[in-house]
Amino acid sequence: MDTLTAIATNHGLDLLKSELKSTAIKYALIGASTHDKPDSETFAFYEAEIETSYYDDNGVLTFIVHLPVDQDFNKYLYAIHILDANDQVVVQTSTPKLALAKGIGGMLTIKAAVTGEAGEVVFKAHDYITQQELEDLWIHPIYANAAAIINNSTRALKQHKRIVDIDQKLESTALTSQLNTIQEYTQVSARSIREEPSTWSFTTTSTTWVEAYSLEFTIIKRAFITASTTGHFRADNGQGSYMALVFNDELLGQIADATYKGHTRSQHGGSNNGTTDWNAVTETITTVLEAGTHKISVLLGNGGIENNGTTYLNGSTINVSIIEGV
Repeated sequence: MDTLTAIATNHGLDLLKSELKSTAIKYALIGASTHDKPDSETFAFYEAEIETSYYDDNGVLTFIVHLPVDQDFNKYLYAIHILDANDQVVVQTSTPKLALAKGIGGMLTIKAAVTGEAGEVVFKAHDYITQQELEDLWIHPIYANAAAIINNSTRALKQHKRIVDIDQKLESTALTSQLNTIQEYTQVSARSIREEPSTWSFTTTSTTWVEAYSLEFTIIKRAFITASTTGHFRADNGQGSYMALVFNDELLGQIADATYKGHTRSQHGGSNNGTTDWNAVTETITTVLEAGTHKISVLLGNGGIENNGTTYLNGSTINVSIIEGV
């Protein structure tokens, strides 16, 4: 995810320092049909709602915007503006002059020179969290807490060792074993896993959940897990297609049931609404798992017993972030 540094306008500074900061919820793409136009001849060619805005762990105001990847704008991008409810420019940032063709886009992070309380969320368009938001508001504090725990444990171990050396009540071999064991359980490690299935496309006509593909991983300590999946899916008869992301073969309820108790799922279309186009989908789960081997699965299903069509899923991947020793 790329990060851009932005400058707040005079109007933006007044707004972002007031209770009206939560009204800065839109962004506009600024550009032209060629790459060599002066700024006076650029214009806004696309507007949409931002994904989220928040103050990162350093207290810097951060905006997350999503550049559409499935749209061919036939324009060159010059800048991005954050707008308020009255379409006035709050924050503006220049970008590399990039031709926004189909397939070019994704999440973009904009850091504005405005400070506030670290961790405060100003606006969210969706319930799920973005990768940058996860890193700024969750992973960085976890690492900071882990470092503090390690430092405190190290000081305690050193003091303990001094006492033991003075008392000479423990043999050197027993002391070494004890220190190594304590140190092992106070260490925190982080890693990530990515699963790209060899099959590009999955289909199902089932009105119950069917596993498209899965990923198994092993952790040796209790761990904080964040798993996400992306892809595109659709229903060929427009009566609703569903995708779910679950751990360890947890059973879900009926496909059309909205209660999922710790799981996550997406719906494309609904009963008889006639929507058959492809729809981008992103799902994220965060949880804590005990040591052992675990499995995460991508499930597919049709919208209900009235659906006799086919659900398609293309280009899906699974990404897992693991922080062990929490």
